[in-house]
Amino acid sequence: MLRQCFDEFTRLFAHACFLISPTGIILRSNAAAAQMLGQGGDLLAGRNITELTATPAGTVGHYLKRCLQSREPVPGGLRWRTAIPGREVDCYCHGYRLLISPDEKEPVLLLRCQLREQAGNSFAALNQTLENLRVSHHKLIRKSSQLANEILEREEVQKKLAESHERLMTVLDGLDAVVYVADMQTHELMFLNKYARDALGLIGSGVGQICWQTIQKDQTGPCSFCTNQRLVDAEGNPTGVYRWEFQNTQNDCWYDIRDRAIRWIDGRVVRMEIATDITKRKKSEQVLEQKNAELENFTYAISHDLKSPIITIKGFLGSLVSDARSGDFERMESDVKRIAKAADKMQVLLDDVLELSRIGRLVNPSAELSMTEAANEAIEDLAAFIKAKNAVVTVEANMPPVFVDCHRIREVMQNLIENAIKYSGSQAEPRVEVGSKVLADGQCAYFVKDNGIGIEPKFYGKIFGLFEKLDPHSDGTGIGLALVKRIVDLHGGKIWVESSGHGNGSTFYFTLPQQQSALED
Repeated sequence: MLRQCFDEFTRLFAHACFLISPTGIILRSNAAAAQMLGQGGDLLAGRNITELTATPAGTVGHYLKRCLQSREPVPGGLRWRTAIPGREVDCYCHGYRLLISPDEKEPVLLLRCQLREQAGNSFAALNQTLENLRVSHHKLIRKSSQLANEILEREEVQKKLAESHERLMTVLDGLDAVVYVADMQTHELMFLNKYARDALGLIGSGVGQICWQTIQKDQTGPCSFCTNQRLVDAEGNPTGVYRWEFQNTQNDCWYDIRDRAIRWIDGRVVRMEIATDITKRKKSEQVLEQKNAELENFTYAISHDLKSPIITIKGFLGSLVSDARSGDFERMESDVKRIAKAADKMQVLLDDVLELSRIGRLVNPSAELSMTEAANEAIEDLAAFIKAKNAVVTVEANMPPVFVDCHRIREVMQNLIENAIKYSGSQAEPRVEVGSKVLADGQCAYFVKDNGIGIEPKFYGKIFGLFEKLDPHSDGTGIGLALVKRIVDLHGGKIWVESSGHGNGSTFYFTLPQQQSALED
């Protein structure tokens, strides 16, 4: 720094100037010094002043010593040798003691020389100029010292801020929630915690990527649902937490989200998002909504189906009173039979409803069940019905076993076989086939196939509803297939129907667990 100052102020005048160490080594010289001695400045640096002066070395050393000990300019005279042999010049000199910095113990010497024939009153002005420069130099050193302290303090603050930021990132990285930070202007991701990287299937930190390209999918620009505008006011100041729910387009999970604009470590205002996975809750809500809808339909169906026998009973009770008064016992007997039949219908309906309500509440332990044996047992139970309908039922041998509630799956098999025969239509010889097949995904599906009346595609979903019957004049309450579907659903399976339409028969397929049942989990 002192050498730079030397170069600056020695440009102000044409006097020869030297910067000299305490041992007499020339550290730097100006152009006027090189011109006076007839040598380049690079040839003077590093040489001892005694090599360049004709003044006795002892006298030179004594003068330098006085200059280095004094805090005031020390006048003197030196005779210098020039590059021209035999030519020497006498100079009137002033020596100035300088410190490179307040902590330096070894000062340096600024030596200003003017040819004696040029010396005059200008020395006073030059001395004042040099004094002013020396004072300015000391002020600059003090200012530099203050600035250095301020820099150290700022570095300490920044270090503590960085440590605090690192601790925050460590805490966020350990949260069981998606946490990310994105620049609100460029949408650049600045942080993603481990949970977020795992949830989104990212390789690497994700930092530097664009949030709408990384966290969502199929986006051609910033998301239409981006909350940035909600997080800051008109002046760009954070407004607080904004909470919302959203299904992520990348992994289809539902999240309870809290967004907030914060000041990042580099001063930028960024969006921090903390999102908790609520997929299970959402699925439970959907199941609950479905159950509520089923309950509403169930209530409506029950009230509707119970009205019919109740109306019948009330109507024939009136007739019964009238017949009793007229003494028409034959009609009274007929009325009582009709009332009994209506009561029996109510009993069957209530029994079926009770059976349906028990599914899922009363669960038997899972065990291995041979589907071939289950089908044969169902045929045995339906033997009289099969014989009355002149039906033929064939069963595939050695169908793959399942791990299920055996009692309930026998009910499934019996209901499907009974339905297949019941809806055989005008077939003289109804045929039913029970078997299994491997699906494209490798799952085993069991089926019950008939040659009956068939089902139009528009009724595929309807037939599994409660009290739904495609033929309103057929026997039964319409609960059978609803019961079958519920049993299969509770086992984690799936049931569906395929048919080529009216008169072409139907095939009911269903899947069941091939290993330990989910009912025991």
